[in-house]
Amino acid sequence: NGIIKEKAYYPITPEECFLTLSSNDYPVEGMKQHEIHLQQSFFKPRRVDLFFDPQGKVQWKDSDNLPVTDFPIKSHSDKRGVIEMIEPPPPNPPLYLYVAGIDPYKTSETEYSDSVGSVYIWKRRTDDMSEPYQDMPVAWYSGRPKDIKEWQENVRMLLHLYNASAMCESNDENFIIYMQERNEEYYL
Repeated sequence: NGIIKEKAYYPITPEECFLTLSSNDYPVEGMKQHEIHLQQSFFKPRRVDLFFDPQGKVQWKDSDNLPVTDFPIKSHSDKRGVIEMIEPPPPNPPLYLYVAGIDPYKTSETEYSDSVGSVYIWKRRTDDMSEPYQDMPVAWYSGRPKDIKEWQENVRMLLHLYNASAMCESNDENFIIYMQERNEEYYL
């Protein structure tokens, strides 16, 4: 019982992620097959850094940073993270083609929390059924840079780039205030 609880709270393998004390209803074998499918598919994310050009438009360049992959986060982990993109948006994407889910964090540095902030950009279904990228995540970012403003600015640039309407966890108002200070709460 104690070892099952330990594995469920601190999983190392995919099977351990969904352990319960009584039974495991999660289809572990199906998840393994899907993971293999994703690794072999053409949906490979591009790692990018975002920046505003002189005209105030968000641009990107390839990045050497790596995504955060060691969960739970350890004290020596590189928590900066990197923006990963499967589909760059078209020029001037229409409103509501992309939506975002944002899970921020409260403070820049903490010795007690191993959480990171995350944002996912989701492309909604379009009228063109031949498009390969629809009804799926097209960009995401999970990280916890040393300065929380770096994370907030990365998320802000993602919203700009995709013209994404965002749903933000409201338990932490820091990101909402960050956007309000820039008169950009209309993204939220």
